[in-house]
Formats: sequence, structure tokens, C-alpha cells
Amino acid sequence: MVLLSNVRTLASDLADAFAEFSVPSEPPREQGFKDTTEGRALLTTLRLVGRTDDLVALRTLLALRKGMGVKTADSIAETAIEKDYRYESLFYASLSERSFGKR
Repeated sequence: MVLLSNVRTLASDLADAFAEFSVPSEPPREQGFKDTTEGRALLTTLRLVGRTDDLVALRTLLALRKGMGVKTADSIAETAIEKDYRYESLFYASLSERSFGKR
């Protein structure tokens, strides 16, 4: 396995080198729309239209928010557990402004 730090710069040189030595290889894929932030948001929204209790889609939607890192997501999960909220409630129910901290 070869990991490329700059696909555009190295891809053709590596492909030539692999071909010269008859090493089977696959060119790196370009980033598809579904792998972009916008694409993930659209596909997640479509999943939720079909099934509002799709917990994976809800978690993905949460992760796509700017500033949402592991610590913030963990804090939200801990607060939800502590206050006995269902995960769906974080998205669909009216929660008190005091339910969570400022962040």
C-alpha cells in the first residue's frame, strides 16, 4: 500500500514506475461528491427524510457541524445520558436552553 501526500504530483510518476516493473496498481480516486462535506450533508438529510430515527445519520449530521470535535460530541453524549435524553430528542424535541452548556 502506498499513501500519497500529494496525489496530483506523485500519481503519474508512481503509475509509470509500477508499470515498468509490472506491479499491478490502481490510480487514486478523485474525491467524489459523496465524500465532500456538502455531499455527506445531502445524503444524511435524504436518509433522515426516509427514516427519522436513523441514529447513524443523526450522528453524521452532528459531526458535520463546524467546531464539532470528539470532545464536544462526547460532552453532548454525556449530558444526554446524565439527563436521560434519547438521542433523537437532541434533534427533534424542544429542550431547555439550560440542558447543555454554552458550547
